[in-house]
Amino acid sequence: MRALTKIGLLYTAVFVVAKAAAIVVAVTLRECVKAYASSSLGDPLPGRNGRITLNPLKHLEPVGAFLLLVCGYGWGQPVQTSPMFYRNKRRDTLITHLTPILVNLALGLGSGLALRFVFSGSGLPSEYDAVSAAGLAAAFGYSFMAYMAVINVKLALFNLIPVYPMDGARILALFIKPSTQVGLAKMETILLFIACAAAAFGYLDMVFGPVVSGLTGASYLFM
Repeated sequence: MRALTKIGLLYTAVFVVAKAAAIVVAVTLRECVKAYASSSLGDPLPGRNGRITLNPLKHLEPVGAFLLLVCGYGWGQPVQTSPMFYRNKRRDTLITHLTPILVNLALGLGSGLALRFVFSGSGLPSEYDAVSAAGLAAAFGYSFMAYMAVINVKLALFNLIPVYPMDGARILALFIKPSTQVGLAKMETILLFIACAAAAFGYLDMVFGPVVSGLTGASYLFM
């Protein structure tokens, strides 16, 4: 029994490390792509701030990363942009904030396909299996790909919520009156708290869970 407990704890540690690794990759890629998108449209600020990089330390935000680890929803360090440099402010702002969402969806769907066709039936060892390098490697590979699928899709969906620092707030601002923007800005803290509470207590999974599972094919174990 003790041996089985140790094996279970070891594989649990592997899953946690795999989830943390998936978070680092997903957040780093989305924020780097966002910075690059804005920069390519004439904005010098992301480059000046050192955000066009694959260095995770430039993109991870402690609270957002913690929420991602705990409940699968969160955010990275917001990329500061200067829309004043865009040739077409409305169009280029939309491109800047939609691009990372589309990248997350592509990564999530791609990881989901890999999960189905590459790792299918090979990644989750039985808790009764003896610990082996091959078993740990298989568990890590499977769980990393599963978390990549789930976390990327969750990041895409969560960032569509029109609450700062999510991209949805910047996208919505393009389609509402300035007076409404001011009103929402005054409620940013409250709205963000509500969104985080909904994520932490599982209410967002009631809405997004079936979508994430349907798009990725990942087991609810990784949700």
